[in-house]
Amino acid sequence: MTGPSISGWSPARLGVHQAVEVSGAADRTKLPPYVIRAHDHNVRKALRGKEPFVVLTGTSCTGKTRTAFEAVRAELADLPLFRPLSANDLVRHMPDHPAVVWLNEIHHYLVEDAAVEALDAVLHIRGLVVVGTTLTDRWSELNEKNGPYPAARELLVAAYPVEVPESFDGDALTRLHDAGRHDPRLAYAAKAATDGKVIQALAGGPELVRAYRDPANAVANALVTTTIQASLLLGGGPVPVAVVREAAPAYLDSHDRASGASWFADADALAAAPVHGISALTKSREQLDMGEADHYRAHEFLVQHFRSLPSRVVPAALWEAMLTHLGPTGERAGLASSATHRGLLRLAARTIHPVTRELEGAELMTWKVVQRDHPDHLTWLRAAAALGSITSMHALAMQQSPEDIVWWQRLVQRTEALHMHEQLLQLKKRGLLEHALQWLGPARDAGNPEALTATLRLLVALKRYDEAVELALPFGDDPLQYFWLSDLYQAKGENAKATAVLRRWAEAGDWRAMLLLARLLRVDEPDESRRWRAEGTVAAKNELALRRRLFPLGLRRYRETRRKHDRLKTARQLVKHGDVVAAAAVWQEDAELGDGHAQHSLAELRMNNGESEEAERWFRAAAQTGEPRYRDALASFLASTERLPEALRMWNEPALLDDPDHLRHRFDALIRAGRADEAMAQVIELAEEGSLAAMRLLTDVMSEPEATKWKHRMARAGAVDIAHDLARTDLAEGRALAAERLLRSVPSRDQPTEALLREALVALGQNDEAERLLRASVERGDESLNQLVAFLRTRGRDAEANQVDLYGIEVGGSTAEPWSFKPLD
Repeated sequence: MTGPSISGWSPARLGVHQAVEVSGAADRTKLPPYVIRAHDHNVRKALRGKEPFVVLTGTSCTGKTRTAFEAVRAELADLPLFRPLSANDLVRHMPDHPAVVWLNEIHHYLVEDAAVEALDAVLHIRGLVVVGTTLTDRWSELNEKNGPYPAARELLVAAYPVEVPESFDGDALTRLHDAGRHDPRLAYAAKAATDGKVIQALAGGPELVRAYRDPANAVANALVTTTIQASLLLGGGPVPVAVVREAAPAYLDSHDRASGASWFADADALAAAPVHGISALTKSREQLDMGEADHYRAHEFLVQHFRSLPSRVVPAALWEAMLTHLGPTGERAGLASSATHRGLLRLAARTIHPVTRELEGAELMTWKVVQRDHPDHLTWLRAAAALGSITSMHALAMQQSPEDIVWWQRLVQRTEALHMHEQLLQLKKRGLLEHALQWLGPARDAGNPEALTATLRLLVALKRYDEAVELALPFGDDPLQYFWLSDLYQAKGENAKATAVLRRWAEAGDWRAMLLLARLLRVDEPDESRRWRAEGTVAAKNELALRRRLFPLGLRRYRETRRKHDRLKTARQLVKHGDVVAAAAVWQEDAELGDGHAQHSLAELRMNNGESEEAERWFRAAAQTGEPRYRDALASFLASTERLPEALRMWNEPALLDDPDHLRHRFDALIRAGRADEAMAQVIELAEEGSLAAMRLLTDVMSEPEATKWKHRMARAGAVDIAHDLARTDLAEGRALAAERLLRSVPSRDQPTEALLREALVALGQNDEAERLLRASVERGDESLNQLVAFLRTRGRDAEANQVDLYGIEVGGSTAEPWSFKPLD
C-alpha cells in the first residue's frame, strides 16, 4: 500500500508492536519513549550515508521494527513511504522515484523470485531506500549457500545488515531507567526484564508466555498451540478458524475436554483477549466479503517460544482438519512438504493429490512424495512431464526406453535454446541431432530467437557450417549475437569475413569485439592486434566503472568489507612485527568511526604499550556499544588498575554474570586481590541458585570428584552439552545404564539427546523402546526416514526397511502399508 511520508502512518500499520498495558500510562495508543542503543547509530548512519538497502535482523521482539521506524522518522522523514501488502503488490506497484520501500518481515517477500527481481531493478534509483526487517534465522536461511533461495541470496549481498541485540546493557539500561521515571510502561519493562530483554517485556511477551503456561487457561491455550503448530506446518501465515476448532480438542486431556457447548466461544474470547494490551491470537477475515473472522494468527513472541521448545508429534486431528479445510495449491504444498519431512508419505500424497492437475502439485507429488522406486513413480513422471515439467521430461528422456525419443522431442521443443548446450551430448549419443533439427522447425520458422540459437548449436555439432552461416547472417547486425557469425566464419576457415564482422563492432566501440578481434589478428597483424587489445581493455574498464556507478550496491559492500578486512590484517601484521605506532594509526580510523572491534583492539594496543589513560579511553568507548565482551574487557582493565569495586559493579550485570568466561574473569580478579574465599563462596552461591555459568566454572576449579558432581547437576539443569559428554563417556566405558539414567534426567530432550538415549537402549538390549523413540523422532521431524530404514536393516528386517523407504510411516509411527495414488483425469 502506497502512502504519505512516515509521519502519516500509524506505527501499528507498519508492524510496530503495541506496548504492554500498565496502570498509570497516560495514553496506551501512543508508543513509549524510544531509548537509543548502539545499533541505532549504525542504522541511522547507514540511512544518512545514502545506503539504499538496509535490513535489521534479530530474534523475536527485540525491537527491529521500532528501530527501523525511528530511524526512518529521524533520517528520511520527508520521503513518501510504500508498504506493499504482499509480494505481488510489491511487483505491481514498486515506485520508480525517491521513496522508502517498507518491507517488515522481508522474508515473506524474498521467497518470491518476481519480488526479488522487482527490488533488484530499482535499487539503483537515487533516493529510493529499501528498509527491511527479518528474524536472524530467516536471514540465515535466505543467505544459505546452495539454499532454496539463490535469487534472494544474490540480492542480499547488496544489503546493509544491522543486528538488533536482544538485551539492553550498560548505558542503555541507565537511559531506560531514566525514561521509566516518565513512562510507567518503560518502568514496568525495566523491572520485569531481569535479563535485560526489555523489548520482549515491553511487547508483553513474558506475560503471554506466563498465560500460555497457566493450566487454568488450558482450553484457550489449546487454541493457541493448534494455531502455532498449524501455521508452522503450512510454512507461516494465518490458520483457518475451522481447522483450530476441529483440532484443538486433541491438545487437551480428558478432564479439560469436559466442557459445555460454548467451549470454543469461551476459549476464543480468552485467547484473543489482551494480556497487558497484547493478544495471544489475532483474528482476521481473509475472505473479501464482510463477516466473522475466519483465520487466526498467533503472536510472534509465542511462535518463537514454541519453536524453542522440544519438537512434538502433530496430532492426527490437526492433519485431518487441515486436509479438510485447505484449498490453494501453495497451502497444500507447504503442508505436503511438512508431512514428507516427517516421513508421512501417504499423508503427503493425500494432501497434494487434489491439486496435481497443476504443475506445482504434480512436480511435488513426483519428486518429493512418490519415491523413485515406488510403483507409481513412472506414471507420475509422465503426468508431470505432460504438464510441462522440464525435470520430469529430462528424466523420461534419459530412461533409455522405447518412449525416450518422444520425450526428447518434447524436451527440445519445450526448452528450445534454453538447455540445448546441456542436451547436445545426450542427443549426439542417441543419434538424435538430425531429429532435433526437425523438431525445432516450426518454432524456428516462426522466428523464435531461442529456436534459432538452438538450431545453430545443432548445425555446429553436425559440422554443417554453410547452413549455419546462412542462418546466422542476420546475427551480424545484432550487438548481442554477432559473435555467432564470427565464430562460424572462423570454423569454415574464412577469417577475413570473421575479421570484417568483428571490426565493424569494434569500431562501433564494443569492447568484446575489440578483444575478440585482437585475438583473431594476433598472428597475422600483431601491431593491430596490440592496438585493439589496448583499446578493448580501456573500454572494458570504463564500462565496469559505469556499472559501479549505476549499480554500486554489492560492489560497494564487498569493497568496504574487503578494505576493512585488509586494515585488520595489516594492523595485526604491524603488531606482530613490533610497529605499534603504525598499527595504532590503522586501528584509529575505524575506532573514531565507532567500530567496537577497532576500539577494543586499539585499547589493548595502548594498554600493552603502557598508555593506561589512552587505553581506558578506548576500553570505555568500546564498552559503550553494549557488547558484553567489551564491557568485560573494561571490567578486567579496571580490576588490573586497582579499581576492583567499579569492575565488580560491571561484572555483576546479568549479561556478564551469565557468561562463563566473564564470570571466570571476575573470579580470577578476586583471587588476585586475595579474596579467594569470597570468590569461591559467590560462585557456589550462584551455582546453587541454578547458574549454569557458575556450575561450569566450578567444574574447572574444583577437584575431580566435586567437578563431576557439578557436571551431573549441570546436566540435570539443562546443560545438554555436558550431559552428552558424560553420556558418551559412560557409553564408551561400558556404563550404558548410567548413560540411560542420565539422559532421561535431562529436562529438555533434544535430537542429539534422543540419539544418545537410543544408543544406550540398544546397548542395554532394549531395541523395541529404541525403535519406538526413533519412530516418534521421525514423526516429529527430528530424524529422517533414512535413519529408521537404516535401523531396521541393522536389525535384519530388510523387507520392512524397503517398505518404509517406499511408503513411509503413518501418523502414530507405524509402518505404512503400500499405497497408490493415480494422476487425476
